[in-house]
Formats: sequence, structure tokens, C-alpha cells
Amino acid sequence: MRCIPALSLTLLALACSGDPTALTTADLKPSLVSATGAAEPNVIRFSDQFAVGIFDPPDNLVAWAGLPPNPDELADCGGVLPYQYADFQFVGVLQRAIKALVVNGNANLHLFRLSEFVGCGSVPIARGTGQVMYTDSDTFYSGGKNDIWGYRMEGDVTFTAGGTAHLVAHNRWQIQPDGTLRLIFRDIKLQ
Repeated sequence: MRCIPALSLTLLALACSGDPTALTTADLKPSLVSATGAAEPNVIRFSDQFAVGIFDPPDNLVAWAGLPPNPDELADCGGVLPYQYADFQFVGVLQRAIKALVVNGNANLHLFRLSEFVGCGSVPIARGTGQVMYTDSDTFYSGGKNDIWGYRMEGDVTFTAGGTAHLVAHNRWQIQPDGTLRLIFRDIKLQ
């Protein structure tokens, strides 16, 4: 299995939560779909917490999707609010090469200066709402071949200093057949 940096950190934070009110597997409300009539489903759908950050060092920016409206109110930062929920879909369970799609069409978006970003306590330079999406061609790298995955967030943000912009942040990663990890692109644009 390969590591998905931002998603892995988020899932690790959720798994290590000592909060007695944290979600249980009963809260996930999974939906198992078997289009072939097989005993095992080929599609698994559920909702869970999801947040992702996209870092753009050349432009000194980091964009986050899925945090609470005020990031300092996040439970991991001493607050009481969870990450936002997104819809997860895993396809190809029977083929053992699981493709993933994760979508939140109403995600909180936050933009920070990378040079000033320290996690909890960081002050966003802009905030808004939009959509976030994660796609993966082989989630657990079970095929041992080419695997491509990435994140995309997009929406209108308002700057704390005044003004608005349309934020588009996305990246794409690849594990090549020889196992080499390659960043295809990473970019944050304000239009």
C-alpha cells in the first residue's frame, strides 16, 4: 500500500482521536452495491470526514479544503469541530484494483501563506466555499503498475485584506511501474 500524504495524516489524526464522542463505524452509513449479483459488492459508498491541503511552494501558498469555518475550532487544534464530511466511492473491489472518488460539493476553503503556515493557529489570508475532489486509479497500489491520483479544490474566496478571487488548487501524482513516485503537477491559481 502506498502513502497518500495529506489523506494519510487526516486519517491518522481521526484514528488517533481520544475523543469519546468520535465517530464509530456505525456512523459511516456504508452502501454496498453489487451490479453483477455477486456475493461481494463491487462498489462501496459511504460518508466520512475528509480534509486536504495542497502546497504550492513557488507561489508561497497552501490551500485547505474541509476544515471548519474557523480552522482554530478544529478538534485537533483544541476546538470541538470535526473535519467536514465528503462522499467516498470505491469501485473495483472484486477486481482488487480499487479506484477511488471522494467529493464534497460544499467544502470550506482556506488559503494561507505557506511561509506563515504552522498548522493550528495559522491565520488564513482568504476563505470561502467550493468543491473538493480526490481521484485515484489504484487506491492501494494493488496492480503494481502505473497509478495516478490527485486532489482538486475550486471555489470563490474572500481575502481578509479585501477583494475576492476564484481559487483553483490541484495536484496530480504518479507511481510509475518501476515504483518511482513522481509529482506530475501542483498548482494554486487565483483568478
